[in-house]
Amino acid sequence: MNDNITLPLQTDTYTDCPVFESEHFLLRFVESTDAEDLLAVYADPTAQDILNECSAWNCDFGYGAKDLTAMQDCIGKWIEAYNYRCFVRMAITYKQSKKAVGTIEAFRSEKGSFFGGKICLRLDLHSNYENEKAIDELLSLIIKNGINTFGADGIVTRATPIAAERIKALEKNGFVLSDETLQDSHGWGITYRDFWMKTI
Repeated sequence: MNDNITLPLQTDTYTDCPVFESEHFLLRFVESTDAEDLLAVYADPTAQDILNECSAWNCDFGYGAKDLTAMQDCIGKWIEAYNYRCFVRMAITYKQSKKAVGTIEAFRSEKGSFFGGKICLRLDLHSNYENEKAIDELLSLIIKNGINTFGADGIVTRATPIAAERIKALEKNGFVLSDETLQDSHGWGITYRDFWMKTI
């Protein structure tokens, strides 16, 4: 884990979106100017399998964007959702290249709901960064800063067996596989499993 991070506690994530920084990555609120970089992520055919397997339970904004206009539309929806206090979508910037190489979506689940009180985390990455080392650094960053920022008591995310590198990083950061399942909200009869949870 990377512990060389010192950032202030944010009082309201939806008023002042936090910025998280580690050795190689910067996480900050997504912007319309990220569209070209993020198109390379969401149109990455190698990344699609993991995106569809691991992220489908949260939302589908960004799936299959094939052109800049579609990606800009997705970013606009993310910003609108933030303004309605639904979730925070942050761009993951690789500091060396200054390019956005993925996004995280995060919100605190309300008490009494699915994994109540925990951050529900979606992590979308370009396939070049879908490796244990990069994901370990990102998870460490989110654990160190995100839990206090969101006023949560832990984190839950999804990783199916196809995401072997992601699972290695989750285990390294103290996540355990949960027996909890989630039914889709569209009435399609899909049951989501493979949720990994860390409780603080």
